[in-house]
Amino acid sequence: MGEDLDLVNKQIDGKPALQVYADKGIKTLLVGRWWKAFAYPAPIGYEKEFRALVKACHAVGIKVVPYVGGFLLSELAPEPRCSSKR
Repeated sequence: MGEDLDLVNKQIDGKPALQVYADKGIKTLLVGRWWKAFAYPAPIGYEKEFRALVKACHAVGIKVVPYVGGFLLSELAPEPRCSSKR
């Protein structure tokens, strides 16, 4: 797990890190390595923590973009399957 989910509790000089980032002009957080199932689009086992991160970011005006390396998804996972017939 990366440190992205820990940003909710991180402090910089006694202030919440997300507030410090927002004060410096950060508008968007690209969340990359967020849980142990690398590149899987759902926060397996970390749903609560991910929702808390999004809520905390939104509270200070930071938008969240979850990054998923689609080329790493298994073809057996339901998400990459195409529903249209070819």
